[in-house]
Amino acid sequence: GPGIGYHFPTTSDKHSLNFSLGIAYSQDKEDTIDSEDYSSGSTDIKYIWDISDFWKFKQDLSYQLDFEDSENYSAKSVTAFEHKISSLLSLGISYSVNYQNNAPEENTDKLFLTSLIIDY
Repeated sequence: GPGIGYHFPTTSDKHSLNFSLGIAYSQDKEDTIDSEDYSSGSTDIKYIWDISDFWKFKQDLSYQLDFEDSENYSAKSVTAFEHKISSLLSLGISYSVNYQNNAPEENTDKLFLTSLIIDY
């Protein structure tokens, strides 16, 4: 959905902080029940720190809330490091925690990921 964002000015080129607000239309479908449609609001914060020419740290936080049912919300955190191994490739490692308040079974999903990133 549509949204607005703001890039916070920093005194250093090594740090970047972005904030955004948005609205969305969502549809949740589970195998055992009918789909549920709702409007929601979201907020995102993204921080990037260029530690050196070869290392980068990233932190993303997001939160989404159903406008009609305040018990239906989710939050997500992704923490990542990237290491530049050539002019075209980086190696990434990240840890993600995704929480959904009204999940049918487990509320929290966790994911540890390594990746090869193509820089262009």
